[in-house]
Amino acid sequence: MHARDERTTDAVDPEAFERVMRENLSPEAIAAIIALLQPAGGYRNNTPANDAAINEVHWFRDTLLNMVGLDEFHRLVNEIGL
Repeated sequence: MHARDERTTDAVDPEAFERVMRENLSPEAIAAIIALLQPAGGYRNNTPANDAAINEVHWFRDTLLNMVGLDEFHRLVNEIGL
């Protein structure tokens, strides 16, 4: 885990984050967001600003994935055809 990821994670109340995501997004939407963020690492250009931004995108994707779980993510992605 990157230092930036750790600082970002510490700045978020995980329970509040999960509650807000679940209250505002369907499980299918969460799975779609995770799937669509998968290729984000391919946009690195090795500048500090780019690295920081991509690390935050990865933190968001990984946080959502941890929230729904890998098996549920795969089930939902198959269900919605992604």
